[in-house]
Amino acid sequence: MDYLLPAATEIPPIVVDHVETSSPLNPLEVKGACEAGAILVPALFASALDDALATYGLHVREIPLHPCRLYELLRAAE
Repeated sequence: MDYLLPAATEIPPIVVDHVETSSPLNPLEVKGACEAGAILVPALFASALDDALATYGLHVREIPLHPCRLYELLRAAE
């Protein structure tokens, strides 16, 4: 109750601008960006597991990490 979360009325107006730059590297002059968000997910997941299982002496240093492999790593850390 001491801190009021900002609502739409407290946010200043946002101006959105679109800048288009073509790529000289291909005939369609397009740039790809569809994989940018997907590359980080496995590494972040492994990092979260590494933090969560550090008390067991387990360090996750590989991806992809199948549940069976995680079980093997837990057994090896015991």
